[in-house]
Amino acid sequence: MKRRKITFLLPSIAGFYTKDVIEEEIKIFRRKKPDISVEVHILSWTKLWSMLVDIMKRRKTIPSPDIIAIGNTWLGTALYFELLIDISKFTSFFSEKVFLPKLVKNKIVLKYSVPWISDIRVLYYRKDILQKINVDESEIKTIDGFVKSCEKIKKEIKDIYPFAISGQKEEILIHDLFPWLYIAGNFYRRVGNKIRFFSEKVYEGMRFYFALVRDYYIPYRLKLKVAPPGNFFTGDYAFQVSGTYPKKSIFNKKHSEYRENVAKNFGVSFLPSTNGKTPVTYIGGINLVVPYTAKDVSSSLEFIKFLISPESQLRCVSSLSMLPARVDCFEKFFTENEGEIKKVFLESSKKGKTLSCVPLLGTIEKMVSYFTTSIFRLMLERKYNEEILRKKVIQLIEEIDFIERW
Repeated sequence: MKRRKITFLLPSIAGFYTKDVIEEEIKIFRRKKPDISVEVHILSWTKLWSMLVDIMKRRKTIPSPDIIAIGNTWLGTALYFELLIDISKFTSFFSEKVFLPKLVKNKIVLKYSVPWISDIRVLYYRKDILQKINVDESEIKTIDGFVKSCEKIKKEIKDIYPFAISGQKEEILIHDLFPWLYIAGNFYRRVGNKIRFFSEKVYEGMRFYFALVRDYYIPYRLKLKVAPPGNFFTGDYAFQVSGTYPKKSIFNKKHSEYRENVAKNFGVSFLPSTNGKTPVTYIGGINLVVPYTAKDVSSSLEFIKFLISPESQLRCVSSLSMLPARVDCFEKFFTENEGEIKKVFLESSKKGKTLSCVPLLGTIEKMVSYFTTSIFRLMLERKYNEEILRKKVIQLIEEIDFIERW
């Protein structure tokens, strides 16, 4: 039997757990395909992007990947630089109906990639905290009600922080920021292979979001002189917008990360909107691609086929605290006791907004990260104000327009 070896690159989706989860899947795969070995490399998102850039520039990389798991916002950039192999003969075996519709809305997605994991932003909240401040759960569905709740928590509850941002870094990712921009309405339009942002809409959305960060997160950061500990799931915050769902720990009393006060008072909702009725959110995810550097395309596709099988997908997303990309897995992922949670995620997956698959979206994503880092630092230095934000938004959009013209 001729042995074949492929290399799989993926981002650190769930920190230290990522490699353990994937290596367990590789063991199961090897039992089915003993002639194919898989070498896995886990990189930070930043390092993975840098490696993709090197591959796009035709530089030799170590390792040289056969499969890469990329954020679907990077797909347009990877296509523009001819990084990906056309795998449509393989993906033609899958109906578009297999995947969440928004993930395959653009026909080019299944020509060059396969959706693996979905990222659907929802609002998590603590029911007991709302009861303590005498706020009905329906009130947080509107912008005014949500802000009012944060303010009351800040004034009345001493042992919990109002509003968590994802991660502990001094940056806010595009996936966390863009759902709030939709509050101001459609903030961009696609013109051919380019994106044109509307500066006033972008400013209005950012003004609202950064006001939340300034008023209900930064004060605690300044007081503690370090990032406030934990997140919503550790019981330290009343609200958090996130695209993760820690299925293995949230309701599992035996899990080391189980928190009784969170499990018993766990609430999930759409992001707040102006009218409290129209769901506002962002849907993205992680796709599996085969780059031109692949040494064994056939074996790579065998492993991708395994990873997107219902059995493997359910194991992976459960262990990685993520969400499935397959419709049938969504049905099986949530238990009967999680019916309300499932309803919110499914509705969000149907009505959530996606970002256009354009060549410079990956670059724009990095520019937005640098931008949010600069705003974050201004807040920590107590130099932030809305006029500065407006100027920086205009500058950011001008820089994006310049790069797209170039």
